[in-house]
Amino acid sequence: MKSIYLSVLLLASGVGLLKAQCITITCPSSFSVAAASNSCGAVVNYSLPLVVNTCTSGAVVSQTFAFTGSTQTFVVPSGVTTLTIETWGAQGGANWVNNTNFGGYSKATFSVTPGQTLAVNAGGQPTTITGGFNGGGTGDGAGKGGGGASDVRIAPYTLTDRIIVGGGGGGAGFWSSLHVVGGVGGGLVGGDGFRNTTLDMGGLGGTQTAGGAHGTCSSFSNVAMAGSFGNGGNAGGNSCGCEGYGGGGGWYGGASSGNCRGGGGGSGYILPAATNGTMTSGIRVGNGQVIISYGSPTTFTTSLIAGLPSATFFPTGNSLQTYSVVTSGNNSASCSFSVNVVDVSTPTLVCPSSSTICALASASNALVSGIAPVSVIDNCTPLVTYSLTGANTSTGTVNASGLFNVGLTSVIYMASDAAGNSATCSFSVRVGVTPNVSVTANPSVVCAGQSATLTAQGASTYNWVNGPSSATNAVNPLTISVYTVLAANAVSTCSNLALFTLSVSPTPTVTALTSASLICVGGSATLAASGASTYVWNPALGVGNVVSPSVTTTYSVTGFNANGCNTQTFVTQNVSGCLGLNGMDQRLEEVQVLPNPNKGNFQLKLPSKAEVTIVNAIGEIVYFKHLEEGTHTLYLNELAKGMYSLKAIGDGTVHTIKLVIE
Repeated sequence: MKSIYLSVLLLASGVGLLKAQCITITCPSSFSVAAASNSCGAVVNYSLPLVVNTCTSGAVVSQTFAFTGSTQTFVVPSGVTTLTIETWGAQGGANWVNNTNFGGYSKATFSVTPGQTLAVNAGGQPTTITGGFNGGGTGDGAGKGGGGASDVRIAPYTLTDRIIVGGGGGGAGFWSSLHVVGGVGGGLVGGDGFRNTTLDMGGLGGTQTAGGAHGTCSSFSNVAMAGSFGNGGNAGGNSCGCEGYGGGGGWYGGASSGNCRGGGGGSGYILPAATNGTMTSGIRVGNGQVIISYGSPTTFTTSLIAGLPSATFFPTGNSLQTYSVVTSGNNSASCSFSVNVVDVSTPTLVCPSSSTICALASASNALVSGIAPVSVIDNCTPLVTYSLTGANTSTGTVNASGLFNVGLTSVIYMASDAAGNSATCSFSVRVGVTPNVSVTANPSVVCAGQSATLTAQGASTYNWVNGPSSATNAVNPLTISVYTVLAANAVSTCSNLALFTLSVSPTPTVTALTSASLICVGGSATLAASGASTYVWNPALGVGNVVSPSVTTTYSVTGFNANGCNTQTFVTQNVSGCLGLNGMDQRLEEVQVLPNPNKGNFQLKLPSKAEVTIVNAIGEIVYFKHLEEGTHTLYLNELAKGMYSLKAIGDGTVHTIKLVIE
């Protein structure tokens, strides 16, 4: 019985009770979802509110389930929460038209849930010894079986899940001019079977707690004939020696009986949680029946009156959803719930690299641009702010570009969305001063090939193009030259180029000549120089640059231009005793040079082989060769004009002759 009452309690709690408000609407609970990673919101799906409509229009709908010999089903319509169920148990088997073994009747009102499925069994009246459908017991010999019960069950549809039962009657007949009476079905206790009078007892009826306890078979209390839960007792196979009659099916079945006595009837049953219950014994003739009735529910309309429909895009934040329901009879109800779309995505913020900007040499700040964040990525558009510390101190939004003071400034960007998600990045901006570089030279003008020292100033480091990495640079230009130095400040690396043009005064090309390439002792010649502005002779010249040496003398002349650049050259004044060019020395009588002077082609006659050397006026050897005895042509036309000395060494003697190239 514990399992029976458990089913009763579950049914009562599962379907609920009718309330004064006949239309109710229940919204889903409030909930939160995460925003999509690529948008500031999310597509939200939610369950639609549950509407329970118990409002009726007054019309009653009934459905009748006649005996079919199998289980039938009933699905509770939408909006229906109460059912009135009537059950009639089947009459027991009868072989005489005047038998009164009728089935019982049960009726009650039950709370149910729309969509709930009920199992319906309409009991059958047997025509043979085989018991009727749904619990009738079997008979024996010429007897009859017991009638089947009619019941309605809830899931899982076992005997313990019956909520209402109409009991079946016991088997009955006519034997040897005596009425074999079957017990009636239904009521809290089924009727007892007997023969002719109640003193001649047959099978006992079922009760609310047990089947019919015993029947008659060779004795008046044979427990083998007893009924059981849901089923009437069986007379068949007991060899009672006379006709046997089956017990009726019911909540508990009636006992069967042999010895030509009637079977007991089955008991009826109504779930204790039901209302308006009533039971009547012995009123159903023939097969059993079930009728289910309910009030026709009103129609209703559900509307979303605030918020957004399911499966649509919801923005971040709380959205209040309000639904209302109105029946055709103007009953109404409403409910609300909230959908909170939470932004959980952290922004991605990328800063530019740290940079150095160079201000003009005279400026205290510089315009810095292009330092907005490289990228700002978020599903919800964030607010971008910045803060500056260091040489600049300020705050702002979006872009920190603008005037920055000289020095180092730290820049921090922050991207924050409405949900409080944030990200930061940082970098630095250094504003340095472009150096004002100047270059000086000492001396300021140099002669070609001479040295000058260039000095750069105004910066920390210096790098000369094709030169040293220092402030000074020693140079030796041959012509006017431009020198470039890259100067930088050590902290900011700001740099500047300085160009310096060094003026180079060309060295004068000085030429010195004598008016006579050869003079006699006591004679004179005039020396002259050209190619410079001023000249210094050594030895000093006489008035008008006239010289009258007694021996061959070489004079040097240094020519100076306006910048003091000078060049030295030489001129030799040849002096002869005027004894003849080929007879200047008695030792030279056999060595001859002809013609002398000339343009440079001389015929040299040697009396023997000799080593011949020719030197110019400043002692440089311009010709050297070993020559054999005989006449040789000397090609000296590429030499400069002037006096040369030819020495011929051979046979232990030295022969010297002066050559003049005109």
